[in-house]
Amino acid sequence: KQRAVIAMALALNPQLIIADEPTTGLDVITQAKIIKELRQLRDNGLIKSMVIISHDVGVVSQLADRVAVLYAGKIMEIGTAKEVFKKSSNPYTVALMRSYPSIRSTRTVVTGIPGAVPDLLNLPKACYFASRCFYVKADCSSHLPSYVESSPGHMSLCLHTKEFVAEMNNETIKTSPEVIQETKDYSSSAFNVIESSDLTKYFELSATAAGTLFGLGKKRFVRAVDHIDLDIRKGQIVGIVGESGSGKTTLGRTLLMTLRPTSGKIFYSYQVNGEIKKINVSVLHEKSREFRAYRKATQLIFQDPYDSINPKMTILDIVSEPLMSGMNSHTFAELHELNAASNSHDDEKGKKKKKPKQVDILEEVLRALEIANLTPASNYINRYPHELSGGNDKGFLLQGHLSRRLISYWPMSLFPCWTSLSGPM
Repeated sequence: KQRAVIAMALALNPQLIIADEPTTGLDVITQAKIIKELRQLRDNGLIKSMVIISHDVGVVSQLADRVAVLYAGKIMEIGTAKEVFKKSSNPYTVALMRSYPSIRSTRTVVTGIPGAVPDLLNLPKACYFASRCFYVKADCSSHLPSYVESSPGHMSLCLHTKEFVAEMNNETIKTSPEVIQETKDYSSSAFNVIESSDLTKYFELSATAAGTLFGLGKKRFVRAVDHIDLDIRKGQIVGIVGESGSGKTTLGRTLLMTLRPTSGKIFYSYQVNGEIKKINVSVLHEKSREFRAYRKATQLIFQDPYDSINPKMTILDIVSEPLMSGMNSHTFAELHELNAASNSHDDEKGKKKKKPKQVDILEEVLRALEIANLTPASNYINRYPHELSGGNDKGFLLQGHLSRRLISYWPMSLFPCWTSLSGPM
């Protein structure tokens, strides 16, 4: 798909191409191929000039000659790619670099940028980044900064550019955190929330017309998930990685029972009054109360929010939809209490039907939007998806489906790096 879009852009032999997030949502191998192809097109002269728009620092550093770092509509820093990424002269750029995770330092705690982008309808009459800046000084909240040249062609929008650059050169300010993340041991401290045993999901390929007519066609299957045993403990985050087509999404959907497994079992465990209960969800009927409780306890974050939300609905309607749906279903704990009451000798207690827990929908939506850094939340509830960026769309989608267990498909693919690291998860 991405190559087809590139071909469309090149069809009229343009002098300038704007590449808006050219690698978003692609696996790393395909991403590397696209970057290589864009480089070759530039080197061969098929691309004369190009502007790369991306929140992925790695993609920009590999393709761009010059880089402009934007914040709230302002260029905070501009210079060559080497200067901006290796000799940053603006606190915002350094904060971005701190927010970018590296596979070479998986145990290093990577921090996001606290707070949120200022309200663009009511911008401060001072530095836009002051309220979130780790290098903030007393005058930053009362004076507007101007551009300062730290080296020829390398500009920074900061009141204290020279002092900041001096401290950076003296290595007083670290461009990356040194805190080492402790690896948690879940082997004995928690129970398995979800377990799969010998789980498979096969898709039958359609037979050809000729094969069907002459009885020559044999059934063929795609083994998308092939005998998977997986344990996920309470509080644990499990990463599933692989190239496109390796079965990641199918495994996730099968665990959530949006796809019925071909064979194998899926167990869900929950705690009631200190006791661990275990249920085989792979045999539940879709209309059963237990199946609805499982759907309420487990949720899905899709890769692309544009394909998973209704463009005709407001943000309030979209985020409240799963809340309203969940209000019609009991939790496993509530079902356990109902079953206990029905088995009781107390007729009144046994006949009493407990309704699912009710919530204030508007209050919950506003709270969820605040958690997703969509602030002030009241400015967003009456907007439509096309009025938000891809990262914001994914943010409110995450909050609308926030629950006890989450299965995420490329959950950060549309988030800028600082937002990816500062969410509620």
